[in-house]
Amino acid sequence: MSKYKRTKVTIQGMHCPSCEVLITDKFSEVHQVKSVNANYQTQEALVEYSGDELNKDALNKRIEQYGYRIVSHNTVTNEPFINRLFDFSALLFGLLFIFFLLSQFNLLPNFNAINSLSYGAALLLGVVASFSTCMATTGALFLSTIGKLNPKEHGDHPLVPAISFVVGRVLSYGVFGYLLGYIGKSVSTNWEFGGILTLVVSVLMLLIGLDMAKVFSIQALLPRWSGNLFLKMEQPMKKNPRGFAFLLGVITYFLPCGFTQTVQVYALGLADPVKSGLTLFLFALGSVPVLLSLAFAASFTESKWYGLFQKTMGVVIVLIGVLYFSNFLTLNGVVVGIQNTAQKNIDNTGVTIENGVQIVRMKVNGYGYTPDTFEIKKGIPVKWIIDGENVYGCQGALLSPKIQVRTVLNPGENVIEFTPQEAGIVPFSCSMGMYRGQFTVIG
Repeated sequence: MSKYKRTKVTIQGMHCPSCEVLITDKFSEVHQVKSVNANYQTQEALVEYSGDELNKDALNKRIEQYGYRIVSHNTVTNEPFINRLFDFSALLFGLLFIFFLLSQFNLLPNFNAINSLSYGAALLLGVVASFSTCMATTGALFLSTIGKLNPKEHGDHPLVPAISFVVGRVLSYGVFGYLLGYIGKSVSTNWEFGGILTLVVSVLMLLIGLDMAKVFSIQALLPRWSGNLFLKMEQPMKKNPRGFAFLLGVITYFLPCGFTQTVQVYALGLADPVKSGLTLFLFALGSVPVLLSLAFAASFTESKWYGLFQKTMGVVIVLIGVLYFSNFLTLNGVVVGIQNTAQKNIDNTGVTIENGVQIVRMKVNGYGYTPDTFEIKKGIPVKWIIDGENVYGCQGALLSPKIQVRTVLNPGENVIEFTPQEAGIVPFSCSMGMYRGQFTVIG
């Protein structure tokens, strides 16, 4: 007869493969525990232990500081869907109301948030993300591996493997970001695939946002291979903390995190290897300070504001997904009214009339089109002169279905000629719908 017993415990707070690593590691520190098999999808752990009864208080003391707790199966209840939908709707209308007020007082910055995430904004987003879901995933992995290394065993200062970890993380984001941008660039020059990719990006962002907002979960669709991989790497890492800490940092690129997945999808849509790589590099760099000072970050994830913060960020990502879907509509010639109100005034500084021809001058660079809104007259020929300063991203492929324009721009001067036949809006965009502009044709 075996001297070990088995029991299944329900753990509140588990939501990703890294949680399994942390729970397994902390439970194993309790002397009577022989083995642990945690499953974040069911929020349960199968524990093999010695003695008459499993000491759940001792287990709780190990995990409570990280936001987890063993609870009775009967006390774990999912919030009713109608309540989750109400919370989502309230946050959605709240954010839209704030956006409306800012637009009325002209307090919105003069850029299109869906078209260009500045490098500074990417860095700041990395800082914000490190206090939320990225901390719950990457931070849990960090604590369960790097955080428990004994410096006496390998002779390094405790910060050495930690620095190796964050260096591996930041470099991997830059390299994989470059590859994402290259894939996006390859697809964006194909008109059909460019539209499909834009639609895929919008759907992914909607799903990620709804998951972060707790409307429904997509975690069950994600693979569980990462948790088992990290557990197998734990012992080799103790023998070579620098090298394996670096490798663990590299692998964090693949950990499920709403913010990370959003920026990855955004980088794919940029269709520019350099911009995509630099954006993800800076995003990862923003998470470094918090990873090196986990005590404060862990306390935030346990605070009462954490849930509200995560839901709010989820709603923001859903709105970005909706705007990406409007990009898809633009690619198909559908005029959408979701535009930055700070850019609502028509800029006609690029329009002149020479010898009965309307001359429209526009520049294309890494930030899109300048100017991007023009007023032209119906029935008068238009000569559209486009200065291609930077045509190496998706902005290098120009699309305007209403005037049958579908062309790849070259560096230098590009000329497109057409005659507007009817009044109205003639939208144009890059092949991904991310950079947009329009002609307003007057009768």
